Amino acid sequence: MSAAGHLRRGSFVGRAMGTEVTVSVVGGRAGAAEAGFGQILELEALWSRFRPDSELSQLNRSAGRPMVVSAETAALVEHMVWAHGATAGLFDPTVGAALIASGYDRDFAEIAPVRRSTAVPVEPVVAGCGDITVGADLDLVQMPPGVTLDPGGLGKGFAADLVASRLVDEGARSALVDIGGDIRVAGERSEELAWVIATEVPSDSGDRCANGSPLSLTDGGVATSSTLVRRWSNGADEVNHVIDPRTGVCLQRDATVRVVAGAAWWAEVVATALLVDPDEARAVPGLLESVDYEIWRRDV
Repeated sequence: MSAAGHLRRGSFVGRAMGTEVTVSVVGGRAGAAEAGFGQILELEALWSRFRPDSELSQLNRSAGRPMVVSAETAALVEHMVWAHGATAGLFDPTVGAALIASGYDRDFAEIAPVRRSTAVPVEPVVAGCGDITVGADLDLVQMPPGVTLDPGGLGKGFAADLVASRLVDEGARSALVDIGGDIRVAGERSEELAWVIATEVPSDSGDRCANGSPLSLTDGGVATSSTLVRRWSNGADEVNHVIDPRTGVCLQRDATVRVVAGAAWWAEVVATALLVDPDEARAVPGLLESVDYEIWRRDV
């Protein structure tokens, strides 16, 4: 990614939320990009399902008891529940149990070299969001027993949205936050501050990437979701991290989707819905309004 070369900008690259993170700013105070990365680490500490002390992990263990959480976590759960309804269930954050059953029970860097012996479940283990409640006045969340939330890409996109907006509020003219391909650009809408984004799309071989068509953004979100990455062996088959909520097992086709929307969290939601079932996603009223998308498939 790049902004106009003659403008002063600062960048910080690190690792958080199980992936590479880049925070870049134009203008603003010294050290703003590094501070933005620190904010992402704070959100990871709240939302990681791999940390037993995170608020999300505590919610997943709450067994139906109401729990007071931070404003950020309450907003995350509210976004997940809303997205489930807006996509007619094609995006479902309660696939956590299915992911764990398929072997995605730790940071992906620890999974990739391991051959799992546990079979992928053949019965649906996705609960849906119908009984999850978020208090209107208090940051109080109640989840039914047995529900396991996984923010997935929505969490990364929402974190990118929050941090990019905060950097601009704190004085940056423009900011870009990229969390593993979930990207948010915020700030002044002028041509000199446009960020050029070359999206990496997995190739047919699945072992290297090629650039998608470049994008120029001054404000908005980009998400790329694919079944060609985050794959591992469960001992019998190769599986991936994209669970079809209608079956409880991973998608059985090779595809990549890129979505451009007003916010990164929404781009991720729409990308997931299109990845699960493009035809059903197109039939959901209003889902594809105000977004641009591309789909690459290997099996057609």
